[in-house]
Amino acid sequence: MTISIITLWISIIVLYCAMATWKLFEKAGRKSWEGLVPVYNILIWLKIIKRPWWWAIILLIPGFSQILMFMAMNVSMGRAFGKFSAKDTLMQIFVPFIYFPMIAFGKEELVYEGETNWDDPKQVERRRISDHIALFLASFGIITVFVILQKMTGSKEKKGVKSMAKEWGDSIVFALIAASMIRGYVLEAFTIPTPSMEKELLVGDFLFVNKLSYGTRVPFTPLSYPLVHNTIPFTYINSYSEIIKLPYNRLPGWGKVERNDIVVFNHPVGDTAIFGRYPGAEGAGGEIQGHNYYELLREEAYSQARDSRIKNKAQFFANKDKFEAMARKKILVDKKLFYFDINGYTHRPIDKKENYIKRCVAVAGETIEIRNGDLYINGERSIVGENVNFKHVVTFNRALGNLEYPKMKEKFEYNLGNYSDITSVNPEFRGQLPYNQNPIVINMSEKGKKMLIDSISAGAFGDLRILSIDKQIDSTKDALKSYIKIFPNSELLPWTIDNYGPLWMPQEGATIELNEMNWAKYNRCIVTYENNEAEYKNGEFIINGEKVTTYTFKQNYYYMVGDNRHNSADSRSWGFVPADHVVGKGLIIWMSKDQELGWTDGGVRWGRIFKTL
Repeated sequence: MTISIITLWISIIVLYCAMATWKLFEKAGRKSWEGLVPVYNILIWLKIIKRPWWWAIILLIPGFSQILMFMAMNVSMGRAFGKFSAKDTLMQIFVPFIYFPMIAFGKEELVYEGETNWDDPKQVERRRISDHIALFLASFGIITVFVILQKMTGSKEKKGVKSMAKEWGDSIVFALIAASMIRGYVLEAFTIPTPSMEKELLVGDFLFVNKLSYGTRVPFTPLSYPLVHNTIPFTYINSYSEIIKLPYNRLPGWGKVERNDIVVFNHPVGDTAIFGRYPGAEGAGGEIQGHNYYELLREEAYSQARDSRIKNKAQFFANKDKFEAMARKKILVDKKLFYFDINGYTHRPIDKKENYIKRCVAVAGETIEIRNGDLYINGERSIVGENVNFKHVVTFNRALGNLEYPKMKEKFEYNLGNYSDITSVNPEFRGQLPYNQNPIVINMSEKGKKMLIDSISAGAFGDLRILSIDKQIDSTKDALKSYIKIFPNSELLPWTIDNYGPLWMPQEGATIELNEMNWAKYNRCIVTYENNEAEYKNGEFIINGEKVTTYTFKQNYYYMVGDNRHNSADSRSWGFVPADHVVGKGLIIWMSKDQELGWTDGGVRWGRIFKTL
């Protein structure tokens, strides 16, 4: 499939040359037929504009770097024929398919001038506007201001040397090309904004993700603002265009996704992105951007049902479609929910959905089950590691003092801020205990639990003692809660985060029987991830206009879960991760900072820097 994309791009170049550049080749002293030979025409093009042959390699790599290189070559081609005006430069960059046929077949006689003679003041001066336009677009205006200020201070350009604008423009363009290629095809930097992978990954970790591990995915949307993900910084404006959309392709990789890998992927249910914030909230936790729209829809549907005085769950599920339609209007049309402010919404292609990082706990063809918080794969207990966290109700002989919280943070690395690992218990539970018992909820791993017990038993916290520790397990089978919060969001499968499944992972080429239960589990895979027109109506399954009784999957699917089991939005909430959503594998932590401390008062976690994953 990748070969077909390269073939398509070469075909575009051939068509481009057939339309105009063969004529320009001729005027530059080359043979006109050279403009019609795939790949060879690119090399001749580079010779005409006096650029190195290896630019051709960049031109054939799909992505932003390819588009930027194409623009640079077009500007150079125009300059080779003396076209330096602002209008010429902007058309060379944005509408070359119109511009070059227009000048090639126009009435004006074209003269090939070649490279600028920097010893000739007239040639240097006439390209000044063109250089500043290119510099402004390449640096988004930032370096242009710097160059202007430097000139205002009296700095003069030397004869025979490229202008400052030209030097800066070339440097920035190639820095962007190099950075875009590395970011798009090799390594990309990520930050950890939430605690879903603690204590394996901490809030404030900065890491590199290796895109070569599973094979680099060719960009779906190559036309995009460079070096940002899906929105222009400090705005809700999309940073990409879907004018050009490429099909799913993945280059050969070093391996495949395996169980227990830490994987970066695009949020599967992030196709409809809601923009907004929780009023008064701080940090990433308050931002609504690419979060689970479908969960918001289900929550609002139930809210609409309560407003309509629906008294029981049976009535709600009998009228679920009606209430979901009401909720859809409330979110997408009215843009108003009672607990946060909606600024807008958009549809996002796969590669522009939010990036998530979780641990892969089941691969295609495997069956996952969670029993009282423990993972089972294909019926066997799966041990992930010592850093998996659960909430525990810890009962002490007295209340914790104010000075003991920071001491516990220092000793056990607890979060005490927005994502606190120490919280209060349910008031109803607290009221059932004797007055002299002081329970709190602590989020910790088995390793952390042992450290806490040993430390307190050794007297590290004075007379503080532990009376009991009990892991919190969610075992309540509630059809309504499962519909809202737990995949596959069906009243037929009232699962919880701690008692879940069994659920089989779809595998490419595998065929399932279609029935009501399988439809509940796999309909999103069939309809959304595999692009089928499908419905279940009157006991019959119709896919792409045909009645069927089975379905064969087109790609592999994975199950991703956070190590912080009671504080993670993961596959238990939104289901499978399709193969075409996989971005790469966590590689190394290059910086780590505790968000609750400053850079100079112990905030840098030196022991985590250069830790491999």
